[in-house]
Amino acid sequence: MPIRRWPNGILVLSPAMLAWLGYVFAARPDFAAAETMAPPAAWLLIGLGVTATGFRNRRACAAVALLWLPFGAVFVEGFRSSLRPGFRITGPDRAAPDAVRVVSLNCAGGSEAAAREVEQVRPDIVLLQETPVRAAVERLATRLFGRDGASWCGLDASIVARGPLRPVQHPRRSSNFVMAAVRVRGVPFGVVSLRLQPPVARMDLWNPECRRAQAASRRSRRKELAEVMGFVWSHTGEGPLLVGGDLNAVAGDPSLEPITVPMRDSFDEAGRGWCDTAINDLPFARIDRLFVERGVEVLASSVRRTANSDHRMLIVDLRARR
Repeated sequence: MPIRRWPNGILVLSPAMLAWLGYVFAARPDFAAAETMAPPAAWLLIGLGVTATGFRNRRACAAVALLWLPFGAVFVEGFRSSLRPGFRITGPDRAAPDAVRVVSLNCAGGSEAAAREVEQVRPDIVLLQETPVRAAVERLATRLFGRDGASWCGLDASIVARGPLRPVQHPRRSSNFVMAAVRVRGVPFGVVSLRLQPPVARMDLWNPECRRAQAASRRSRRKELAEVMGFVWSHTGEGPLLVGGDLNAVAGDPSLEPITVPMRDSFDEAGRGWCDTAINDLPFARIDRLFVERGVEVLASSVRRTANSDHRMLIVDLRARR
């Protein structure tokens, strides 16, 4: 193809990419799991970049670029949550005086300094992943709540709470989640902190082996979460259930079906501001979530930058419906 005609070819390639990605992110088939490893915002930038190489035909270039805008509006969550009106959590102030504040944070390989950053927003319940050691978690409980502080520390996840806490023992001491029954300000909750297996770190989409590996990773994570939730549902107590942590899967990923079908994503319901939590310095994926059961009203949800973790902190204000 002559060089002068190459931009026209690019302008044909861009809508083709858009059509394929629109299908992939709407249907989420396992065979296209590799594409959805990259968040929609990244694909939007790539699509616009490809379109921009057809700059010689500026009108056609602008027309094709406009086709990408609905893709961004539908699939890039951060655009919608940034425009949503309402209370944004930026510090210790709460959406309502009776709100229970839940914070979830990945502590970057067990950093106590990262865990202590939750003190800045005065939580009632803290879910930690890549948790610090037990002594550090117990110190955090004392710093936050004094003699009322309680904690339950697992191998890779922990729970810290104000008020009474009763651990739910797993027969094999699971490495990927912990569960406890807590009572905060007289309200009972079942609480789960979890960290699912990390995704496959490769994006060579032209390689069939990459596609097989990404599809297998999704299936494995779906099975892992189904096993976790099977245990959780069989051990729920009197209060509504809160399940949160580092799910290592982007929003809408089918591997999360064992939890998204029966529960609600708190950020979908009341999130304000940019929603992505990873990575901290350049957030492009929302992999840290809090899911709530029927009977819980989500008042506000926001994400806060951290100083000592590679994840941002998820903060949710909620209350049990009477």
